[in-house]
Amino acid sequence: MLTDNLTAKISLILICSIGWSFSKSDENPTILLPQEKIEFPLKKEWLEKRYTKRDTKTKVKLFFIVHNLGFNASTTAKILKILPKNIAISLTPYVKQSKDTLKIIKQKGHHVLWVQPMELYRQPNTVSDPYRLSRYKDKQHNIESVTNTLSDMPGSTVGVIADETSPVLRDEETLLTLLLELKKRKLTLLSPEMSVNSEFMNLCHTHGVKCDEADYSISRTDTASNVVSLLNRVKELGEQTGYAICVIDAHWPYVVTLLEWCSRLDKKQFELYPYSMD
Repeated sequence: MLTDNLTAKISLILICSIGWSFSKSDENPTILLPQEKIEFPLKKEWLEKRYTKRDTKTKVKLFFIVHNLGFNASTTAKILKILPKNIAISLTPYVKQSKDTLKIIKQKGHHVLWVQPMELYRQPNTVSDPYRLSRYKDKQHNIESVTNTLSDMPGSTVGVIADETSPVLRDEETLLTLLLELKKRKLTLLSPEMSVNSEFMNLCHTHGVKCDEADYSISRTDTASNVVSLLNRVKELGEQTGYAICVIDAHWPYVVTLLEWCSRLDKKQFELYPYSMD
């Protein structure tokens, strides 16, 4: 009997705690997403086209994109100072607050991919963010977010890059808001990791938007020792298929490592190209 009473009390405490947790979350614009099972079925036709033996008579094309520049003006300026023009950059829309940074980018003439911030898996997502595309916003607010993001882009912008591997890429209603604007502006869409599924790619094609995926993504979650290893994989894939695309976070030590690694490439066999889907 004592055990039954104790169990009942514990159950009551847990129920009250859960109820309190939900009521508190309603007051907070930051939403912690539930755990979700993530599946990334790849499109067979795309894989067959991508993994073909290269023409050994031509140089291997390596496309690098230094990702998420613009959060910190001093770091951005520091990276841009050493970055060659044949390496593309991606810019967060928050950079629009820094006119000096945009001026430097215009002068250097880098190919630019404009970042579309998106809701992330298993991380807090701020629905009040004026740029973030989210399943937790209604259609009108998502339209406003995309419009805010895509306004005042540099003239050298060649496309838009998804902020991260996001559930938005697998949600037709939310993604469609972005695709309609990209079609109107004749912009392409790049996913930073090779993890998008057939539904995403078919939706892009249906609405006349070119889409692509990076072969490798190097982020701050990778250890410094892994960076060179991943760059070598980029090189090996290029040797097999003729080209490779790599997105690397705008983290100063990683950018320095990238440039040192590139300087050791055999220029007779490899060439760096500014990224574009044309």
